[in-house]
Amino acid sequence: MDNTMMIYYLFLYGGLGVIWILVFSVHTILLIGAVKELRWISGRISRLQLEGAVLMLIGTIGRCIVFDPVIGIDRLRSYEWSLWFGRGETGLYLVGVILFCLGFFLSRRPRPGLKPWDASIKRRVFITFIVALGLGILIWFYFKAPWFNTAWGWYRVIFGIALYPFALGYLRQERNPLAPPPETDPII
Repeated sequence: MDNTMMIYYLFLYGGLGVIWILVFSVHTILLIGAVKELRWISGRISRLQLEGAVLMLIGTIGRCIVFDPVIGIDRLRSYEWSLWFGRGETGLYLVGVILFCLGFFLSRRPRPGLKPWDASIKRRVFITFIVALGLGILIWFYFKAPWFNTAWGWYRVIFGIALYPFALGYLRQERNPLAPPPETDPII
């Protein structure tokens, strides 16, 4: 094999490996944070967060199994069902995002015993989200090669990279297992 082709495949599989790690690890971090939240405060809102994280991870794994350029079943997206699978998986992923965000924002409503995030953490998470999203978009515009295809598409990779600051802040938020959880309404 020509050295040029070896270098091509090295960078192709190396780049795909990095993207796989980035995309799967952010969803795994969200899932671990949702499990910690459910163990600390059991209720419908915590289950919403867990269900949303699970749906996002299942959608990401499903798209990888079907459309991945290395191990995918339909690498070229040429089967009759690939269009509908892609749309259905995107819908599943968006439902997961909606459920997770809804559960998170409902759980952060003011109530006794809930320690809010520091303003500096909120500010850093927001600024890092904007910077990561901007850098992702710039990288997408300037360096995207048409032959370098991922299973998820560049919009999902950029969203996943931009989601890292929130996922890390969510995982690190204070949940003291020795302290009683904040008061929750039994209806919720």
